[in-house]
Amino acid sequence: MTPKPEALFRWGTAPRRLYDTLATCGEVTNYQIVRDLRILAYGNVIGKVRRAVRPYGLDVATRRYGPGVFGYRLAIAKAEAD
Repeated sequence: MTPKPEALFRWGTAPRRLYDTLATCGEVTNYQIVRDLRILAYGNVIGKVRRAVRPYGLDVATRRYGPGVFGYRLAIAKAEAD
């Protein structure tokens, strides 16, 4: 189960918009992040979301579709090797 957005980010912030989209729509591409969500520096925002969901056993997974096109989704975090 994904954590509630209000527990992670304030309303209206870029990390909150991205997290809401990942939690409800599943996968989102970098093109959609820039065009639909209006987040230009999305690399930093993805990092913020990744750090916020890690304590819940989640991660933001990346998938490459082609040159310069990447998809992002919430996924179960892989266990780190000791």
